[in-house]
Amino acid sequence: MLQILSSEHSSLVIQRSLAYNEAFERASMFLTFLSMSFVAMALLAQALNFEREFMVIASILIGFDFLIGIATYIRIVGTGVDDLHATQGMNAKGMCALHRMSPRSS
Repeated sequence: MLQILSSEHSSLVIQRSLAYNEAFERASMFLTFLSMSFVAMALLAQALNFEREFMVIASILIGFDFLIGIATYIRIVGTGVDDLHATQGMNAKGMCALHRMSPRSS
């Protein structure tokens, strides 16, 4: 029984690790995307001399960055919920193991 609990615990630890890695990767991709958008806007500003066309393109890019940011935030919050579920599962498995090993359960 203890071997089964140990393997389930290790799978939950791996699940938590994957959730953290996914959250950090998503945040990194968003920041990369945001910085590339600013670089593109700087190049466009030089080419278009801050005229009306630049303002239209910049507002579209900023709006798109905002939508990507909201999607990233929602997914990172979802990853936090997944991590919470894995932590609760690890706690439940630990309580089960303690109950099985206590002298009163014999």
